Formats: sequence, structure tokens, C-alpha cells
Amino acid sequence: MKNVDDPVIQKKDDIIVRITSTAICGSDLHIYQGVLPARKDYVIGHEPMGIVEEVGPEVTRVKKGDRVVLPFNISCGLTGVYGSMYNMFPLGNIFERNVTLKMGQAPVIHYMPLLFDKIMNQEFDPTEIITHRVLLEQAGKAYQTFNDHEDECIKVVLKP
Repeated sequence: MKNVDDPVIQKKDDIIVRITSTAICGSDLHIYQGVLPARKDYVIGHEPMGIVEEVGPEVTRVKKGDRVVLPFNISCGLTGVYGSMYNMFPLGNIFERNVTLKMGQAPVIHYMPLLFDKIMNQEFDPTEIITHRVLLEQAGKAYQTFNDHEDECIKVVLKP
């Protein structure tokens, strides 16, 4: 873990969020284990929650001060992951040739509105799956615990 520069608005539709907590996702383990290559200084993690600090001029759906949750299924599509070999599987070549494969990741995007309503109606508490809450400074140990399935670890939330 290390400190990085504060973010700046670079594009008209950028949003800067002050992270108040984040979670370790199972897909982070691909990078943690070295199975999926990552560029030098890549910042791992993609399930944050926080407060909007700044918005670009073309942002219309959130404003400074809004609280937001950024689920794993949000992506800009510009990560460059699919241009490389993954697990000795040539994903870039498959995309180039327009080959159709039947596979996928969790279809959570289809369930988000329903789940949100159930949470708001207090039909269930999504925090029940959180088994570990740790300080960000302990992220290295938390990734190891999650990766190794130690201490009955199901979901880790990191707090700055």
C-alpha cells in the first residue's frame, strides 16, 4: 500500500469521490494472485462508497455532496484487460474476430433495482455478509485473509 496523488478532473464527465469505505472483491484476487497482469502502480479495488467531492461540467446525475456507491459492474470499457492473454486464453483475438462465447460474470446489473427496493424496504440487510471490517492500512493482511479463506472470511470492508 502507498500514497498516490490526489485525483483531478481530466474529462468533462469525470467525478471525484472521497472514499469512505471500500470492499475487497473476489475479482481483485486475479490481480492479487498475479493471474491477471496489472501495470505498475495499478490501484486495486473497485467496490467503493463515498461522497462526491467534485464533478466535471457534463455530469448531470450527481452533484457535490451526494453519497454514492460504485458497484463492481460499472465500467468505462477502457481498462485494456481484454487485449491481453488471460489464463492462457487469447481474449483479445476472440474479440477481434467477433467470436461469440457463452459465459459471463455475475448478472447483478439486472437485479440492482430489485435489490435496492428490498434493501430500502428492509426485507434484508446486505451488511450481514460482512465478516471483516479493517483499516485501510491493514489492506495487505485483509487481502491475504480473503484470498486464503482464513478466519471464515466472506466479505472485507476497508475503512480509511
